[in-house]
Amino acid sequence: MPAVQTQLLADETDLAQMGPLASALGVLTSPVKLANLRRASGEVLAAYAKRFHRTAGASFTLATWGDFTKGLVVDIAAFRMLTTGPRGLNPSTPDGKILSENYQRAQDILNEIVDLQNQNPRIDPDAGGVPDADEMGPLGFSEGGDLDQAD
Repeated sequence: MPAVQTQLLADETDLAQMGPLASALGVLTSPVKLANLRRASGEVLAAYAKRFHRTAGASFTLATWGDFTKGLVVDIAAFRMLTTGPRGLNPSTPDGKILSENYQRAQDILNEIVDLQNQNPRIDPDAGGVPDADEMGPLGFSEGGDLDQAD
């Protein structure tokens, strides 16, 4: 079965503009950068898919997103690219600490988005999922009542 192509929420230009230690990323090849950005995008999409509805049987995609989402992807990808491998930055050095703190903050935000009990998560104000087919059908209008249960 062929692999699904994960939606890329940030690209190499975002990585260069928003990422810490952009000069250190210059030693990495474009395919390595894109693979890490795609993997980080998948983590962010997984969190948003929990918060937003997804189309039945399809991978979750965002219709719109902004710099908040791009920043999450860049922080996750930069941490992975610059702290792994035999020549990676040590997370206890000053530069490594910046990467570690940004990565941890991104993970905390994703955990906050996934927590459905949290009614006010920090979430990208520009993010919007692709509407689910069920939201537009008769079942979408029959839900509600106590505890958001079906009538």
